[in-house]
Amino acid sequence: MHFGSLFRKKRRTLALIDIGSASVGGAYAAFADDDMPVILYTAREEIRMREDSLLLSDLERALSDLLGRLTREGAAALARGTGSGAVDDILVSVAAPWEKTDIDVRIVERKSAFTFSHALISETFGKEEARLEPGRVLTDHAVIATLLNGYETNEPFGKRATRAELVVLTTTLLEQAALAIKGAIARAYNRKSMRVVGFPFVAYTVFRDVYPHERDYLIVDVTGEATAVSLVKRGILVDVATCSCGLNDLLRLAHAHAGAGEAGALPDMRRLADDAVATRVDDTRLGEARETWRTRFRETLADFASRFPLPRVVFLLSDADVRPFMQRLIVETPLPELRLSDEPFSVIPVAPEQLAPYIHTRGEAHADEFLSMLALFANKSTEQVSVR
Repeated sequence: MHFGSLFRKKRRTLALIDIGSASVGGAYAAFADDDMPVILYTAREEIRMREDSLLLSDLERALSDLLGRLTREGAAALARGTGSGAVDDILVSVAAPWEKTDIDVRIVERKSAFTFSHALISETFGKEEARLEPGRVLTDHAVIATLLNGYETNEPFGKRATRAELVVLTTTLLEQAALAIKGAIARAYNRKSMRVVGFPFVAYTVFRDVYPHERDYLIVDVTGEATAVSLVKRGILVDVATCSCGLNDLLRLAHAHAGAGEAGALPDMRRLADDAVATRVDDTRLGEARETWRTRFRETLADFASRFPLPRVVFLLSDADVRPFMQRLIVETPLPELRLSDEPFSVIPVAPEQLAPYIHTRGEAHADEFLSMLALFANKSTEQVSVR
């Protein structure tokens, strides 16, 4: 079916690429005025899981396979859906452990009133760039909240104040990972122009709009090699932390506890996870792994709790086959000393159907919450996609 008639107004098409440490995903989406985004093609490739640790070459291999599918099958599907297989922009989302998201509050205070301007934003971003850690490169930054004279405003430009507080989000990538990711995508599309953002920024932006009634919550994104935890207070993202307690670590610990041999990549590690999720019973193979994950998760929350009251609501992002397992781990993590309450977290596992009212999935696309979130983020953004 041809969907081009839906986009006779201003239409743009994007290649959306989601990079994690368990898999990489890609999609083609079309955007038009006064309509929801339409995803016309999706694909996902697993990243090889090793018994010891993830290698950058494993990401490169999976990304190469994904880009091959996107440029062959995906471009044809996009052409069938819109009349053209070309894309206007490329948006790339990168999750931990490849990316790092920092949240800082920058204060500008003067004795006499000043006019809030774009130059003030540029000056603030310049100071953030000067503080980059060695071995990391800046990929994106944004002002996610602005307070003038103590009052939050969504339209600060042109207004006068004596004090401005800017909540600045900065995303950096490991330099070698950035070179590998951008290089592979540039070769596949024969273009250098792309925007690379951190997944915590994507998740926060989407949840802020989809769940406007929720003002205080945690976003727990369980990837293969890490778990990223974002804290939102009064609707503003205030902190992001990453702990080395991803799904792969759980599987490695459980596999070692079972007395496995020393092989590079073991398929039965995946089956172990499937069995554990399917039965959802106490398994001696997973006991040590569970406690290790809980300990690292608790340490991350303890750092948050030293500065902010912990909320009760948790949005859980993880692969579909492990959502019940991870939900149980979070609920069963004892935290009364941190939350001053015996009530467990209220965990909301995020699935594609929760985003379905805000996006169309058609043609050769399959429901994928991570790619759907990336499409919603792209639809929200008013900036021209550009290389950073």
